[in-house]
Amino acid sequence: MSDSSLNVDSVPRVRMEVRFRKVRGTVLVAANDQTLELTETAAFSSGEIDGVRAVSDIGAALAREYEIPEEMAIDDTVSLIADLIADDIVELVA
Repeated sequence: MSDSSLNVDSVPRVRMEVRFRKVRGTVLVAANDQTLELTETAAFSSGEIDGVRAVSDIGAALAREYEIPEEMAIDDTVSLIADLIADDIVELVA
């Protein structure tokens, strides 16, 4: 499934070869030959990716955690997941 089919009902999962590490309060993601630093909200959302929950569920959790409008949180989650797919960190299972 490609990122062009990404929508609020999509179910993302972290690719098996990807590793997350917290170093001095910063969450780093290592995949292939790259390392990315995640913002606090991106780290929270990434932690919610489990291969079971849909993008809308992850966005709703983000909205509850940071007390922001759910629609905004879901839009931000879609953008984040698209970026993570482009960086080969996440893939869609449904």
